[in-house]
Amino acid sequence: MKPFTKRVNSGFKSLKTWGKENLSPGKKTLAGATLAVFAGFSVTALASGFAQASAIGLVPVLVMTVSLLAISFLAALLAISLLELLARIPFWMAVALVTGIPGIMIFFHLTTPGSLLVFAIVAFFCALIGGSLQQFRKKWPDLKNFHKMLAISSLIIGVSGIAGGLTWLLHPGKPVEMPRNAAMSVKHLPPVLDMKHPGEPGPYTVGYLSYGSGIDNRRKEFGPEAALITQPVDGSSFLDAWSGFSGKMRTRYFGFDQEKLPLNAQVWYPEGEGPFPLVLIVHGNHLAQNYSDPGYAYLGELLGSRGYIMASVDQNFLNGTYTDIPKGLGNENDARGWLLLKHLEAWQGWNEQEDSPFFRKVDMDRIALIGHSRGGEAVGHAALFNRLPYYPDNANEQFDFNFNIRSIIAIAPCDGQYQPARTRTPLTDVNYLVLQGAHDADVSSYQGMRQFNRVSFSAGFDGFSAGVYIWGANHGQFNSVWGRTDFSSPHINFYNLHQLMSEEKQQTIAKTYISAFLDATLRNDMALRKMFADHRYARHWLPETVYITQFEHPGTEYVCTFMEDLDLSTATLDQSLVHAADLSIWREQTLSLNWGDYGTRALFLGWNTTENNTLMPAYHISWPAEALNTGKQSVLVFSLAKSSAKTAPPVQHRSENEDQETEQESVPEEKSDQAAAGTTTLMGSNDQAAAGATTLMGSKDQETPEATVSEETDEAGQAGQEDNAAAETAEFIDFTIRLVDIAGYAVEFPLSTFAPVQPTLKRKFTKLSFLQVPAESEIILQTFIFPLEQFACDHPEFDFENINCISFIFDITNEGVVVVNDIGFINGW
Repeated sequence: MKPFTKRVNSGFKSLKTWGKENLSPGKKTLAGATLAVFAGFSVTALASGFAQASAIGLVPVLVMTVSLLAISFLAALLAISLLELLARIPFWMAVALVTGIPGIMIFFHLTTPGSLLVFAIVAFFCALIGGSLQQFRKKWPDLKNFHKMLAISSLIIGVSGIAGGLTWLLHPGKPVEMPRNAAMSVKHLPPVLDMKHPGEPGPYTVGYLSYGSGIDNRRKEFGPEAALITQPVDGSSFLDAWSGFSGKMRTRYFGFDQEKLPLNAQVWYPEGEGPFPLVLIVHGNHLAQNYSDPGYAYLGELLGSRGYIMASVDQNFLNGTYTDIPKGLGNENDARGWLLLKHLEAWQGWNEQEDSPFFRKVDMDRIALIGHSRGGEAVGHAALFNRLPYYPDNANEQFDFNFNIRSIIAIAPCDGQYQPARTRTPLTDVNYLVLQGAHDADVSSYQGMRQFNRVSFSAGFDGFSAGVYIWGANHGQFNSVWGRTDFSSPHINFYNLHQLMSEEKQQTIAKTYISAFLDATLRNDMALRKMFADHRYARHWLPETVYITQFEHPGTEYVCTFMEDLDLSTATLDQSLVHAADLSIWREQTLSLNWGDYGTRALFLGWNTTENNTLMPAYHISWPAEALNTGKQSVLVFSLAKSSAKTAPPVQHRSENEDQETEQESVPEEKSDQAAAGTTTLMGSNDQAAAGATTLMGSKDQETPEATVSEETDEAGQAGQEDNAAAETAEFIDFTIRLVDIAGYAVEFPLSTFAPVQPTLKRKFTKLSFLQVPAESEIILQTFIFPLEQFACDHPEFDFENINCISFIFDITNEGVVVVNDIGFINGW
């Protein structure tokens, strides 16, 4: 056998020698091949360029092609030189560097280009320390003085660098000044609600117990210490990823699998006769071993004292764990929602069992679900499943729930982690509230707005949906277990935590809004609805910060939602017409978030009169008489935000006569004297127009914000500064709103009657900007609300029952871009 092996090896060596002597190219051959490759690629590039010569000319094509080849040549030289430089690194040093790249990225959870800088800094200082220590291992007296100084200096620099880096990482960051608050800048704020603070404890003594299936290896409160024992449920239809090695490890840790999921919860309840409304709250995807359900005890104590039964549901066994090798569950949010309904089944049973501590104490006609993070998405799925006969993805799983879930509250929710039948979850006839922190480093985009826009109401439904975007709030402080760190260390140490509001303030906001929402929707406390339409009604209860709020009422008749078609000249209301003048930007487009989009389209309007103050930028919508049901008790509503887009003066301007002629042509003849907003016929007379139309419209300056500054500072704010300090010096955007009736009379008032536009909230998540992954800002729409009755006394001639035109006249702030959506009127406010 050995002689045969020797002959084979000898044959391979002979073949290798022959190939090297006969097939390897010589220097001249290799040079010729190199020139031919250069020539081939050059001719290919020139041929491709010459094919375009007929369009742009021979000389431009030649210049462009030669330039491209030169740039490519220089880039190739740089790349090859870098590779040669790397090839000179000693073997084991190269191994250490390559090993360190994934280590740094995993340890610090860094995926930005900044992670390479972190890698380079760590490698540099560690190399200095290691190299200098190696020098000390030699015979120190034999070293030259220069080498001694070099070794000592390297050690000092290396140690100082590592120590300084650790100090910087451990420091929480620096405080950030709160942006100017547009909503609080007006002279006349709405009156505060004269009633008891919903975020303060109520009259009931609070009791506590826990229930569980008794099979959890890790939690005594759900096993031997549980006051009530529940039956496990089979979640196999929803958790097909509970399998393989990671599934076995998950089962080994918790003591059960997907076929025996426990129903575990901690309960806070009022000690009284009842019946009391039932509230379930569920956490999101946190580390499974760091139990999340105790983090809502602050809400349980509050709601229990105010006459609600609150159960904090344990779903930690669905969260990511250390045993997720190679992967975890994923797309499990349908299981989270379904489990909440199985909990409601248990509560229904206890309410009917005489030996239960909750016998006839649970008001099953008044139920609310609250979810945080993935739980905030899951409560939407639960509300959907509650009314379906089958699981949308598998009809073999039958549903028969039909509980009276009146209200859904989502805290910093994600959206679309699970999509029933590959569509986003719709909700109908359910009250919906979403809370979102501006400085949420986990769910760093206002995902709850997508679900908010998918809530629909039937005629006669008496409820609402609302949203609150909170400057300075993070993801974790809504849960006292999660706290200030939305990620684990050391990743979170790159974030500026010092800018966050305190946990006490953030939980005060949560308690106030959640308790008030439950009172408003489960107990029909109508007065509290005002604080969801305008947070300033509750400003005496809420910590000081910037709030941007959204509100939708089922009694809204929409003039324009910008979803009906792609025709800019029409609106949503039947036979409506749109006209604009002197605008730099006028378009409708899908409204984007940092993650995905809003699920709706919106209107972008931009204007600039800094170089020509004779322009009158305006946007007008008119509709036929009696097409819209309005009156003195109606409320004008629309959503609005500032865009960071830049605008310049319009390129072309028509004469005044041309503008008037075009406007009259764009409106039906029978109402050209009333709907052609922007002409003097809207104001009753030319004299009124010249005088500012004070007879019907009032003064546009009466409600303007106190804190306005010069045009010069506005230009500075538009120059693209990247921090909130620049936004502080920018003027608030304000403009005029005009309503016209069928007789041609108008009511005119500034946007700042409610509030001017809030400047863009720019977020600095990280201590160093190049390490930031989330976008610096996103468009957050604010709902603007104008009760028409506030104008009725001053304008008795105006026909509020026959409004047929609304205009936005950009005559206060010289330039800007705004995003507008959902223009309409609420009836039955």
